[in-house]
Amino acid sequence: MENLNQRFLKVLDTIGVSGYQLAKESGVSEGTITNIRQGKTKPNTQLIEWILQKYPSVNAEYLFRGTGDPSDFGVNTKQIARGHNQRQLVSVGSGQNNLVSTEECDKLLQAKEETIVALRKTIELYEKLINNK
Repeated sequence: MENLNQRFLKVLDTIGVSGYQLAKESGVSEGTITNIRQGKTKPNTQLIEWILQKYPSVNAEYLFRGTGDPSDFGVNTKQIARGHNQRQLVSVGSGQNNLVSTEECDKLLQAKEETIVALRKTIELYEKLINNK
């Protein structure tokens, strides 16, 4: 089974984000990203939350628990472009376009937000448990 660092790096690869780009956009140092790549440190909660907010296609369950695929949409999502009552998910590198209705996309985004809230509560519980030891 993949560890958190491996899943984190796989997510970056899936969404097409380099370590440099992640460091620049998130405000985390490149050294931190290098340490994550080398397995010296694990990605912290704030960085993971930032990725989940910035890239809604990232599957939080995969990132935290290793279940499912790195991307909820099954593609490497670069952008969401609105069409007539549909959103087009443009896949990076594969040349595929997947059309999803606005309602379906909104449901996926709502489910993502609910997952983030639930995971934040789980993190808070774990932090309380750790701090009480």
